Amino acid sequence: MNLYKKLFNNLMVFGLGNMGSKIISFILVPLYTYYLSQKEYGSVDLVMVTVNMVLPIVTACAHEAVLRFAIDESDSEWVLSNTLTITVVGYFVLLLIYPILNYFNFLEDNLLYLYIILLVQMINQLFTQFTRGIGKVRIFAINGVLITLLTGLLNILFLAILNLGLYGYFISITLAYIFSTVFIFITVKPFKYIKINNLSFIRIKEILAYSIPLIPNYLMWWIINSSSRYIINWFVGIAANGIFAVASKIPSLISIISSVFTQAWQLSVFESYEREKKSKFYSKIFNIYVSILLLFDSLILIFLKPTFSIFFSESFYTAWQPVPFLLLGSVFSALSSFLGVAYTASKETKGVFRTSMIGGGFSIILNIILIPLFGIIGAGVSSMIGFFVMFFVRYVDTKDILSFNIDWNKFLLTLVLIILQTVILFIDINDYIALTILVSLFLVNLIINRNIFEIISFIEKNFIRK
Repeated sequence: MNLYKKLFNNLMVFGLGNMGSKIISFILVPLYTYYLSQKEYGSVDLVMVTVNMVLPIVTACAHEAVLRFAIDESDSEWVLSNTLTITVVGYFVLLLIYPILNYFNFLEDNLLYLYIILLVQMINQLFTQFTRGIGKVRIFAINGVLITLLTGLLNILFLAILNLGLYGYFISITLAYIFSTVFIFITVKPFKYIKINNLSFIRIKEILAYSIPLIPNYLMWWIINSSSRYIINWFVGIAANGIFAVASKIPSLISIISSVFTQAWQLSVFESYEREKKSKFYSKIFNIYVSILLLFDSLILIFLKPTFSIFFSESFYTAWQPVPFLLLGSVFSALSSFLGVAYTASKETKGVFRTSMIGGGFSIILNIILIPLFGIIGAGVSSMIGFFVMFFVRYVDTKDILSFNIDWNKFLLTLVLIILQTVILFIDINDYIALTILVSLFLVNLIINRNIFEIISFIEKNFIRK
């Protein structure tokens, strides 16, 4: 099987397994905006981004280690026993500081929900990654669909029907993770792999040697993606954070593409790195990938204002304003992930942390400067610049690792046209004139990036004609 066909097959597999949960999280946004106030949604968002920050620290990224070691080891008992121990000890340490956090009114009245959601999520991640690691991928995929459906149905129950507001959201998330974990326990029976006599300080040390270096990279990505929430809350207020949280959901459409592609791309690079370093394969895939991302960005801008006007409550309408910048940030984030695979393929993983640190540094400094001046728009601009810096630094840094060429003329011209679309959105002109200009600029972008039609030709040649 050639490299292109293998990449396409991987894309199909990962797409079916991962897109459901991401799409449902986007579809539920209008529900949240109708049944949660700006302040409530801001509180929800602050709790969830805090969970995402704390989880890799408390668990020492044990969920990553359990996948890696379970794949390699024929004896899976020591893997789960020791990673579970690390996770439980980390959570126990966090429990010790609960009185201190509560005294300082951290997260106001939502600290208990932070602890509960963190507990059920970290246990769920550990067992689902173990399920994947021991080769039970069908159960792993079914569980992904299950937790997606549960999240959607429970949100509808507790928000729309029972009208429990903020706490209804927290309860639905908690129950979704609990039911998912119960499903894993029934089907995989992970308790069979947990034995006290398998505990070993040598094994724990081995696991931590692998997992702890992953923590800084997680935190740098978190800084660029989520640190702005705290700065918005500090300078602008919790209601503004709720509006920004809604704005951040739109770029998740690009994240759906990038997350699926990155997983498939990682496999392709791992399999072909040594023999295909200098081939045209990487250049061709990268330039098509860039075209798809930028065209999707350009297309979303056409429907941006109508989407917020029709589907979201009036109090969240201004959330469209930072979206153009967050979309470009998501594009640069996706391209950074593309280049990040070069570090893991060559086993030069220090470059991942180094370049993430540079991008994260830029982002947090700009957040502190721009958010007090421009509010949530400043947060969007900071995210965009932070990810662009990371992308550019990685491009320069990986040239000797992964040789490929970027069509800079096409890339920059497409960016200019997207910037023009953004300007049109902010100008006070007739809606029909604005729509005509936005569509025209998109069509020009489509002509410039017509290389994406190679995908259609490839599918027809390799799959349809057969």
